[in-house]
Amino acid sequence: QEHIVQGNITQVNQSAQIFTAPEGITTSSKSLILVGEEDLLADCRPAPPEPPAIWKISGLFMKPDFVILDAPKLFLNPGQEALEMALATGQAPESAAETEAKVQMAEAAAKQAAVTEARAVYDEAYRSGDITHVHDPIRSGMHADVDRRFGEDVRVEAWAGFMEDNLAEPYHFHFQPPE
Repeated sequence: QEHIVQGNITQVNQSAQIFTAPEGITTSSKSLILVGEEDLLADCRPAPPEPPAIWKISGLFMKPDFVILDAPKLFLNPGQEALEMALATGQAPESAAETEAKVQMAEAAAKQAAVTEARAVYDEAYRSGDITHVHDPIRSGMHADVDRRFGEDVRVEAWAGFMEDNLAEPYHFHFQPPE
């Protein structure tokens, strides 16, 4: 239904006014003024009559002398892209800490994959008999090849793991014979 009124509408209630609309309420105007003489509460929570034991509430509470803005995640000025994504998906944007944690996990996984691949170079050389002594990879240029392919930090970690697994005894630098 559509109702068009050519002037102001004034409504006076003696108690409370309650709007219920399962699909939502939309207000569009040049200016919107909400006044609560004592307080103003806007919240997002499960609807009564049976609220859960612990409500997940995001809310704005205002009194004349203070304002509380509370939510499990709070984003101030996250940018237009974050706003549009949240509106489209209904999901909160990632915090900077969450994004950084994902980046660090991806970097750690990539490094571990490289270490595993570099370690395979040493394991294959050992199985084929090309490594029988701790200095063999230096003499043959294998360390330099692994450095060029994976980086020195990866080579050092891969070689350390190889050494730990294949030394006959802690201070004896000849390897156990391949099985």
